[in-house]
Amino acid sequence: MSALLDKLRALQEVDIELAALEKARKEKPEKAEESKRHLERLKEDLAGKRTSLRQSQKTSAAKELDLKSHEEKVKKFKKQLLTAKTNREYSALLLEIGGEEADNSLLEDEILTLMTQAEELEAACTEDAQKIEEEEKHLEAELKKIQAELQEIDRRIGELSKTREQRALDIDSETLARYERIWRAKGDRAVVPVSGVACQGCFMNITMETLSRLMADKEIITCESCGRILHLEKKAKEE
Repeated sequence: MSALLDKLRALQEVDIELAALEKARKEKPEKAEESKRHLERLKEDLAGKRTSLRQSQKTSAAKELDLKSHEEKVKKFKKQLLTAKTNREYSALLLEIGGEEADNSLLEDEILTLMTQAEELEAACTEDAQKIEEEEKHLEAELKKIQAELQEIDRRIGELSKTREQRALDIDSETLARYERIWRAKGDRAVVPVSGVACQGCFMNITMETLSRLMADKEIITCESCGRILHLEKKAKEE
């Protein structure tokens, strides 16, 4: 029976590696997709900043035109001061000039704020564009690396699949079906050692009767708790 257990363990070694390779084959493209999504988010953020920059520049240009219009009015009113015929007319013109100049002061502050905002957005856009360029180069290299890794994974899976077929042929169909049923149910190891009196699959203690049957080495023994196929550790068997 030890020989059969050794064959099952050899088969399991292949299955464990195959499972890890299949997992990697699934995860690597997902990693690449996450990198693509990250790049798209950066591009969307940059597009938003560029839209804000254009809007800021547009608003600033409109306010500059408004400021120019107010300045022209101030010039007009100051010119009219020279020809004012009464104190009342003169005072009214001064009031108009004061109002226009106050408006001009507010517009100048707003334009300055918009110019500062535009400078900051422009700097941020330049920085983001450089970052995107770097990310694109990184993604291109990452995709090439992943493609090469996937090719190697596929090659190794093909190689291991042949090895598995050969090892499975050395095991009787009933035992093989039993092993594969446990493997599918557990999703990892179907054959586990017993350390002391503990199953190393579920870490529950086995009974002394089960341990005696294991030591007799006459049949396939499974754990009463998790159902995995048990074998004695080599060290335990030698002692």
